[in-house]
Amino acid sequence: MAASAKTVRAGKTLRQLLAERYSALKNKRAPLIPYYQDLSRYFLPRTGRFLTTDQQRNRGDMNKSIHDNTATLALRIAVAGFMAGCTSPARPWFRLAAPDPDLANFHPVKMWLADVEDRMRLVFSESNTYRALPTVYRQMILFGPGPMGVADDYENIIHCYPYTAGEYCMATDYRGEVNTFFREFEITVAQCVREFGEQNCSDYVKENWKNNNLEAAVTIVHAIEPRDDRDDAMLDNLNMPWRSAYFEWSTNGKDTKRVNDELLSEGGYRQFPIMAPRWDVESCGDVYGSSPAMDAAFDTKSLQHKTLREGQAIDHQTRPALQGPAALKGREIEGFPGGFTAVDGQGSTPPIQPMWQVGLRLDDMHISMQGTRDRIEAALFKPLFLMIANSSDTTQRTAAEIAAREQEKLIVLGPAVENVNGNLKALVNLTFAQMAAVGALPPAPPELQGQELGVEFISVLAQASKLIRVRPVNEWVQDVLQVGATKPEALDRLNVDEWVEGTADMRGVPPKMVVPLEEARKVREARANAQAAKEQAALVQAHAKTARDLAAAPTDQANALTSAGAGAGIGGL
Repeated sequence: MAASAKTVRAGKTLRQLLAERYSALKNKRAPLIPYYQDLSRYFLPRTGRFLTTDQQRNRGDMNKSIHDNTATLALRIAVAGFMAGCTSPARPWFRLAAPDPDLANFHPVKMWLADVEDRMRLVFSESNTYRALPTVYRQMILFGPGPMGVADDYENIIHCYPYTAGEYCMATDYRGEVNTFFREFEITVAQCVREFGEQNCSDYVKENWKNNNLEAAVTIVHAIEPRDDRDDAMLDNLNMPWRSAYFEWSTNGKDTKRVNDELLSEGGYRQFPIMAPRWDVESCGDVYGSSPAMDAAFDTKSLQHKTLREGQAIDHQTRPALQGPAALKGREIEGFPGGFTAVDGQGSTPPIQPMWQVGLRLDDMHISMQGTRDRIEAALFKPLFLMIANSSDTTQRTAAEIAAREQEKLIVLGPAVENVNGNLKALVNLTFAQMAAVGALPPAPPELQGQELGVEFISVLAQASKLIRVRPVNEWVQDVLQVGATKPEALDRLNVDEWVEGTADMRGVPPKMVVPLEEARKVREARANAQAAKEQAALVQAHAKTARDLAAAPTDQANALTSAGAGAGIGGL
């Protein structure tokens, strides 16, 4: 039997162990913080949590480093492209799958899975999922990781909490998958007491609560990590696979505000409640990964510098610094076009002249700046996401050409899309588990009892790879039909039922739109029986008509009947 969840190591309490681990994780993350701050400063100044006070976070001059918004707009387009391409609210982007292929083709199972998918999409629509996912993509494209917590919610079944760089630390398991998440955040004394209970809070919180200083700040850490010291036979919160613990934390890393050294609360999760897609990871030891914005960081800084210098150069040329006689000091100089200022002459030397000549060639600077903008937009995939919209011959393009362009996107975005889909699977699994817990799922068919379902992604970008398989199949079918027009035996090799079923699955067609094979066979049998009956009726009618015609024929003249009778030896006497 495993040890109790209250077990301590090296004579330290659980809170002390968690605080030590959090300090170690912050030290490992520390070299990234200045880099993250640079990315935030030049792309989205109000993202990231690097400033400690509300006054610093809510400054009005946070955008002062941005003189050209090319990178910001390109990032916005990339986020919108990923949202539309991976998790569009307007079309299905995932599908549940049975583990057994034969079971997956069983129509009642297909219908149940489709019903569950519709209910899950309704949960995503009514919760904040589609408002949170753009933040996930924005963080991933800007910083590398895009973590989001998925929590149970009384009203909407789930509620999503996206996180930004600087407020969390992560760790991975030996496979490189994120399995540990520590988040630091700030709440008020009032919120702390109401959430965790006054008896669990530190003396600092109790004193402020007693003195009605309810808005005083309290720094909290939420730790989620694998629980190794649990009893597998127990199913309570303190023995779940993942630990969830809250404790107070001071900004200097040392908790001097507590007399007792206990947690604010401890609970657990059956599944890891964090999805943490990362744009690109080099190895298992690369916890945070890299991002497209990192590739564009130098060009973005360069563009801000060039834009600032361009404006200064234009000012020097249109409103230059002047030098002139000392007698003019303090006098108003009409420097606007057509203005006049009377001065004493000084021989042939102009009394007022620019201090220096600025001969900036703006056309050369604009060419240089445009090249920088192009590199930034390419790094953030703007040309790919706007490829179809920006083309002038969109109306002339065939569906096959558009599909080919979607595949072109996938070649470049493929690794990132795979990372996103791998973590979206966690979102689907967590939502499914919570819906099952609250009774929001229909009764499953007996064939699915005890079966573990899979998740397939059918978004625009995910399906682009499947179109690679659909296209050659359809081309082969067209060839068979063309040859079959002159060589009908070629059609005998075409399995139409498998073609209909297979291409429908590849394209993500809803099962309700595909008639089950059993029903199709019944329809075919009924149609064949009706056709056979029709042909039989026509044959009987033809025989009856022939008989009537023969019966009405005269027998005293040579005709077909007498000729037939004579040939048989039964003619007249």
